Amino acid sequence: MDKVKLVVIAHTHWDREWYYTFDKYRLRLVRCIDKALALFREKPGFHSFMLDGQVAPVDDYLEIRPEKREELIRRVKERRLIIGPWYIQPDEFLVNEESLVRNLMLGIREAQRYGGCMKIGYLPDTFGHTVQLPQILRGFGIDVFVFHRGLGPAFEELGTPFIWQAPDGSSVIALFLYGGYCNLMKIPPDPDKAVEHVKALYERWKNYLRISVMPGMVGCDHHLPRDYLPEVISELKSRSDLPVEIKMGTLEEVAEAARKESGNLKTYSGELLSSHYHVVLYGTWSSRVYLKQLNFESEVLLTYFVEPLWTIAWILGAKHPREFIWRAWKYLILSQPHDSICGCSTDEVHKECEARLLKAKTLAEELLQCTGRDFGILGCYVKYCAGFDQEWHALTYINSKIDLSFEEDANFYVVAYNTLPWKRRSVIKLKIRPYEVDEEFVDALMRIAPEGYEITRKMVKEKGLIRIDFQDVMLKDSKGNVIPCQYRVLPDETVELSWIDELPAMGYKAYAVLARSSMSMESDIRWGNDFIENEHFKVEFDLERGGALRIIDKRSGEV
Repeated sequence: MDKVKLVVIAHTHWDREWYYTFDKYRLRLVRCIDKALALFREKPGFHSFMLDGQVAPVDDYLEIRPEKREELIRRVKERRLIIGPWYIQPDEFLVNEESLVRNLMLGIREAQRYGGCMKIGYLPDTFGHTVQLPQILRGFGIDVFVFHRGLGPAFEELGTPFIWQAPDGSSVIALFLYGGYCNLMKIPPDPDKAVEHVKALYERWKNYLRISVMPGMVGCDHHLPRDYLPEVISELKSRSDLPVEIKMGTLEEVAEAARKESGNLKTYSGELLSSHYHVVLYGTWSSRVYLKQLNFESEVLLTYFVEPLWTIAWILGAKHPREFIWRAWKYLILSQPHDSICGCSTDEVHKECEARLLKAKTLAEELLQCTGRDFGILGCYVKYCAGFDQEWHALTYINSKIDLSFEEDANFYVVAYNTLPWKRRSVIKLKIRPYEVDEEFVDALMRIAPEGYEITRKMVKEKGLIRIDFQDVMLKDSKGNVIPCQYRVLPDETVELSWIDELPAMGYKAYAVLARSSMSMESDIRWGNDFIENEHFKVEFDLERGGALRIIDKRSGEV
């Protein structure tokens, strides 16, 4: 029987920030890549160095060492410096699916720009794995997944590798790094001692290995490459007491063997969220919640509003700001490594993380000319029509292409957008901040105000905030239908207009807002100091009893 082949893989696992800040770690990163490039020059036998399946560290390095760019690209093309496919090592449960997709898009694109990309879904330290990751990986042509955390007792039967299947039927070859991604990191330069380390690794793996090749991972968190590896591996090759054939190589060699020998591998379906072999830090799902909230807001803005609305604006003739959109995504993705979004780093680190998330959010808002407060959750956006710069703001550009002259007596118009791919009926809310818009818009609001009140740019009056009763305003759609609506003034000095309507899939509806003084419309609603009624019901308020309600059904007389 042929011996198992042990491929010794020189690598590092690189957390951009964790118990130190990004810049502290970058000092060590520059030393790490400097040393790898020097070893490639000085030791032809130093086969390769894997940069943790990421590309962001390359960008970080070249900001400090721009003069090394050509040499680095040459080594990537030679498959000696192994990078990608991820831009950063993400958490999978605290970010949405689009963030995982964009992470891979950015990572693969940047890796190819540097000369080549490792097509293996390498996530050695992520805190568990979502059931749909095989589907996402296969969408990028990646058919091998390498991981450490999350596999449970099923490993006893599955072994490694195995087939991991997503709910849609997509599958990848999953190589479980039994014993961790640092399983051979303590191999010493002394060949006699090194033999014992190799034997111990083989003994641990031999009953679970399902192919003829296994990885020996020489490296760990923030480790620099070992310059003695070529010599010790050369010595071990001649040792008759070694239970394996040994060589320096890449994870891609192990993956290729797994592809060739995958016919008899067992299949597993489901999440990888067990702490049976290595802890999955579930507590990170609720630590530093403010980071999760900022991340969610930024993801919603970019995924459901910026991308679809700017695509529509581009189709209508606008210049697409793709560089700015990708900049926002990059700020977001750089905040999603498993030690960052998980909230398990130091206070100093998370201050920087929060700042990046705010950059992503505010840039997304500016691309739309809005704030996050303008949005309903997942897909509904309402925009009043004011004169912002069309070139840089998607909604203003789209609004300029919509007929907003369908109601002669309109004081102003609003447009509600649904960016989801299905129609939806829901409550639509518009917050109006008069101090942010032009004089004409403020004047229109003032005309709506009940007699004796005045709207100023701060909406503050000596006797209190203005109150706009819903009887004083009418909302009409472009077909002339009257839409019941309600106004109220909020404590933050904004006016909220709300109504219920059905919006078309990936579409919009325009509405005209009319002041009561411009309408000849009768209302069947009557009210006084202690009652309100229409043709169906009368509601009485007992002011002596703290406003207790008495509701009368006029049709039956029932109270």
